[in-house]
Amino acid sequence: VSRARSPFDPRVVLGLLLFGTLAFLAALYFIGTGEPMGDEDNAGGHAASTGLNGFAGLEQLLEAGGHQVSLVRNAAELDDANLLILTPPHAMDGEELAQIVEKRRYAGPTIIVLPKWFAFPIGKIPGVKAKRGWVLLGSPSTPSWPGFHDDISVKIAPSGAAKGRPDWAGAGLSGSLPDRTQVLSGSGTSLAPIVAGTGNPAILAAYVLDDGVYPSLEEMAGTDEAALGENQSIYPLVFVFEPDLMNNYGLADRNRAMLALRIVEATRDGEDLPIFFDLT
Repeated sequence: VSRARSPFDPRVVLGLLLFGTLAFLAALYFIGTGEPMGDEDNAGGHAASTGLNGFAGLEQLLEAGGHQVSLVRNAAELDDANLLILTPPHAMDGEELAQIVEKRRYAGPTIIVLPKWFAFPIGKIPGVKAKRGWVLLGSPSTPSWPGFHDDISVKIAPSGAAKGRPDWAGAGLSGSLPDRTQVLSGSGTSLAPIVAGTGNPAILAAYVLDDGVYPSLEEMAGTDEAALGENQSIYPLVFVFEPDLMNNYGLADRNRAMLALRIVEATRDGEDLPIFFDLT
């Protein structure tokens, strides 16, 4: 996955410097007070985080729906027979990510939700009071994972939809986005879109066209032409480029929550697989 623009975008560098400075000041504060820093609800973009950029809401929603859901902290479990939802950080090693996904192709389906927001826990700023899990969202940025699906490019741009019109459509649903001025999308010839932007031809979620056969995803994509594979044993790889369709920020809306559930169900394709969220 590569950025459509230079990875040395001044705004990205400035955001990283600001985030690093805040984190350093917080570290000094915790060292001085003796408070622990190992709290998983720490503004990370993962399933243990209740911040806007976290995915605790999706984990709870799936669990409430009767699914067997687990948070994986042991890397050895990533190869198990399950639906694995990966939420890699901006600085993930692309080659390592490629290895994780490749090992899973005959074990179970994989959903990768891309990161967009940098966040900082408000309650950990000295002198500021806030509820547990509340975060301050910084400037959004696209990830860059050289060595992993380098044929796919990502970018952030406005929705382009007219005021009052939906920002996205897919899986028989449509709706708005929390921030329509900062929409992350992907592009690439290997992608079969399942959620698209309505104001421009942006791909917000897609599965990878390969040798696999994925009836539910093919139906969601709305075309039989996507069914090019013949391998009945390989499992799908799904990209959710716009994380606000699935994170806590996104699940505040009913249609987005329903969309998240439909993407998960289509990726499982009728198999009663447990659902694992990666925390490694």
